[in-house]
Amino acid sequence: MSTLTAKQRANLRPKDFGLPERARTPAARKETGNYPIPDRGHAISAIRRSAREYERGNLTKDEHDRIQRKAEKKLRKKDTSPKTKATGKKQKSTSKKKAKKKS
Repeated sequence: MSTLTAKQRANLRPKDFGLPERARTPAARKETGNYPIPDRGHAISAIRRSAREYERGNLTKDEHDRIQRKAEKKLRKKDTSPKTKATGKKQKSTSKKKAKKKS
């Protein structure tokens, strides 16, 4: 996971946070409990931390679900091309046009 400084965190857009309503101003973005999700590493962290805080009773079910959905969406965006597990290369299309038989 990349490190975010307070200045970088303050410059993130509110929609880059798990709970955008808590990150409306640059000062609010610096506070804890906002769950910044600018990249894959922060998305994974947001999933784990929101689950832990929900279990502790610091997040409501709705807040927890919204953070989870947003972080999972960020993780899905990165994996848009299908790759094989063995080679790590993109899969080729397997559909072939049927050859016409001459009679």
